[in-house]
Amino acid sequence: MFYRHYEGNECYLLGIVKPDLSHKQADKYFEAVHTESGKHLNVFLYKGTFHVDSNESLALYIDAQGRHWVQPKELFLGSVKVDEQEVRRFSPFNQRSNDY
Repeated sequence: MFYRHYEGNECYLLGIVKPDLSHKQADKYFEAVHTESGKHLNVFLYKGTFHVDSNESLALYIDAQGRHWVQPKELFLGSVKVDEQEVRRFSPFNQRSNDY
């Protein structure tokens, strides 16, 4: 699903990743940057589900430049104050019609 950040950037949500996968079960699929810590985390694909080396529940998304990111699920799905109003940090939209 496509999402638009409240500051205007667009991304595609790949899913909510599952923590703590043994490296013996899957090979590294790609790397993603944690939005809060800046750490590069290995992302694994196992049985059709993304996993990371973290104990956090993370939203995994790709931005318009093709970079992979992970962000705590609560932040991704949460809201922020903009001009005294609560707005969603990321809002889903239909890319074909550009509707929110």
